[in-house]
Amino acid sequence: MKEGLLRLVRSTISNPSTLWRKEKNTLGLYDSLNNLPVKIFFEILGKRDLNLLNPKRKRVKRQRLQSLWEKLREDYYKSSNPEQYKADLKKAIRVEKLKIEIACCTAAVYYFELTLEILPEFKEFGYIVENAKDVAKVKQKMLVRKTRLTMLTDTRKKNDKQEAIDFWDMVSDVQSAMNQLGILSGEIDIDKTMTAKWISYIKRIKKENGKRRENNKK
Repeated sequence: MKEGLLRLVRSTISNPSTLWRKEKNTLGLYDSLNNLPVKIFFEILGKRDLNLLNPKRKRVKRQRLQSLWEKLREDYYKSSNPEQYKADLKKAIRVEKLKIEIACCTAAVYYFELTLEILPEFKEFGYIVENAKDVAKVKQKMLVRKTRLTMLTDTRKKNDKQEAIDFWDMVSDVQSAMNQLGILSGEIDIDKTMTAKWISYIKRIKKENGKRRENNKK
């Protein structure tokens, strides 16, 4: 059972489109990096206010907004910061594994407490359980696992919040770099800049800096 669940988790994480079915956007949601202002993207990143994805304030289930936000966040890092994306992917797999272990083992503990029957789920997750004392140890272990899960989740929230705080410094740095590299003259109108366009700026800067480093080696 565990392996089947983990395969489903890996498949879902590696193919995020399964989390967000493409539907006709009749609600006016910010549903892609092409129509999501970068200023709003970073505001959501910091405040976790998913209602910002719904500028027309139509009735939308929070679960839909949550799925949409996860897709947008993943698309952003996949395009702008592949290393961060890979780190997030690994962490997401760890989180899902922990959730599955906690859910299965906790259910097996409760079942034992009701029936005194030892289920095979304990063994599937590497626990040797032969009596009530062993079950008590697993129950205690699940508390530790829950703490670990909370820490992993909180770390991502803190990282997102810090990046949101640094946004205006990023705008200044990108503006300066683009002017120095001759990519853009004048100022970026950040209020009208979509997230996809912002990513293109970052990629262009990295590309031009890479060319300069190569030329300096010659």
